Amino acid sequence: MRQNRERLAWTILLAAFVVLCVAVIGLPLLVRSYLVHDRQRLNTQINAQRGTVRVERGGSSRADATSLGDPAPLELFKGDSVRTGALDEGLLLFQRPADDGRETLISVVIYDNSELQLIDAFSPRFGVSSGPHKASLQIRDGRVRIEVQPSSDGRPVQVEARTEHARVTMGEGSYALDVSQQQTTTTVRRGAATVRSGDQQLELANEQSAIAGLTGPLEGPLPAERNLIVNGDFSEGTDAGWVAIYNPPEGSATVSEAVDETGTAVARFEHAQAQPAEVGLIQTLNRNVKDATSLVLHLKVRIDYQSLSVCGSQGSECPVLVSVDYIDAAGGDRQWVHGFYAYEDPAQAGTLPYYCLTCPAPSSGNHDQVPEKSWFLYDSPNLMEIDSQELRPVAIRSVRVYASGHEYDSMVTDVELLAQE
Repeated sequence: MRQNRERLAWTILLAAFVVLCVAVIGLPLLVRSYLVHDRQRLNTQINAQRGTVRVERGGSSRADATSLGDPAPLELFKGDSVRTGALDEGLLLFQRPADDGRETLISVVIYDNSELQLIDAFSPRFGVSSGPHKASLQIRDGRVRIEVQPSSDGRPVQVEARTEHARVTMGEGSYALDVSQQQTTTTVRRGAATVRSGDQQLELANEQSAIAGLTGPLEGPLPAERNLIVNGDFSEGTDAGWVAIYNPPEGSATVSEAVDETGTAVARFEHAQAQPAEVGLIQTLNRNVKDATSLVLHLKVRIDYQSLSVCGSQGSECPVLVSVDYIDAAGGDRQWVHGFYAYEDPAQAGTLPYYCLTCPAPSSGNHDQVPEKSWFLYDSPNLMEIDSQELRPVAIRSVRVYASGHEYDSMVTDVELLAQE
């Protein structure tokens, strides 16, 4: 009986000692873990810079909207999504409390035809934590510009952007992400970013970019420009990314997939009858180029035959033409058209216009005469340096490559619209 009491006493003493050790060691660890990991929400607001921005509330069917001129922005919470239409633009701000009110840490410009979701946005609650102020976004489509500012409390600021193709981590600096169904292009204007795609990782510095797609390796570092055209080399045929156009709809002109003598994939335009007809391909882009400093159109052109001299009596019937349809700074629709021809009838030399008389401003100048049955590489002037500021592009609607006239046999490939940030 006495031995049982002694054993019980020792058991109680040992248990108390263990509890004391756990309390002495574990409680400070729990407190420290709380101080390090507890966090508070960053204030997140969205307002319209142009048009109307729609906010879809996560977990419900409710939707709000804010328009240019509204007196107060909308507050965003975890799970909320932001959508912009063709003529809309939004500004998303992430702010923390500061002595003089609120300090903006992150600003995100959401351009037209874009969609993103707020995953989370938080700051560590206590100063003992070394964690960053952080925002996480899911960018589903479109183009955004992200500015990350240093924090007055010395804590790092970080943005994580997720897309279908990649996960991009950004620190202090300026960045642009362009997301389509096919790929994500990350451009670092200033700062540093880490791009992860599958099991690949790439570090980007100033004036570098990277492209991540659904298939294939992560491309980069690349110069900080982006090609807005998909399948411009027609390696996937003339259906991927492009839509055929016929004028008249039931005319005899044709557009087809072809290869030249070197095996290069091309789009071929043919018409073998005397009456006029137009045929071509159009790619709808709806891409914002407001921040671009350079916008250059590149393509390869070949003309095997044309019946009309130069580009006809109005300068609008060329065997190859390219049209960039865009929105100018005032919101008006504009069209930049350039043509190519190979044949000029000596009897009509100097009597036909060398540029399009019926095309609206801005003029692309004289069409280019190219050698017959040979490839001609063309690079346009910088479309962001059009003489009149009011006529410069803000957003690209579409690019069209086509042929117009009577009889012709022509080809194009390597169509690129290169935007330099």
